[in-house]
Order: sequence, then C-alpha cells, then structure tokens
Amino acid sequence: EDTTVSKWVLLRRLERSAEDLIASDAPVTDIAFKWGFKALGHYSRTFKTRFGESPSAYRLQRVSARR
Repeated sequence: EDTTVSKWVLLRRLERSAEDLIASDAPVTDIAFKWGFKALGHYSRTFKTRFGESPSAYRLQRVSARR
C-alpha cells in the first residue's frame, strides 16, 4: 500500500476515535486528547478530512441512527 507509517498511525487514531464518539458520551475534546491529538482544531480538521463531517456531526448522525 502507498502510505507512510505516520499516515497509517494517524488514520488508525482517527478510526479509533470515531468508534469512541459512538460508544461513549465523553466530550469530543476528551476523546481527541485520549487519542493523542494536542489541539481540538487540528483534530476536528483532520477528522473532517477523513470522514467528511465534524466529530460532533459524526456522533450525532450515528447515535441517532442506532435509536
């Protein structure tokens, strides 16, 4: 696959944080920090680039769909 180790690690952190957004009621900030993001703005921009929506919108849509 055509990717760097750092890019792969970043993508895994984003995927795991996305799982936490759905499974937990913890604030987005806490989840971002848990997965090693030092700034919420960076996390939000990176998350939106990967998933096409903000972490809050991602959580809201998926939690609502489960109900």
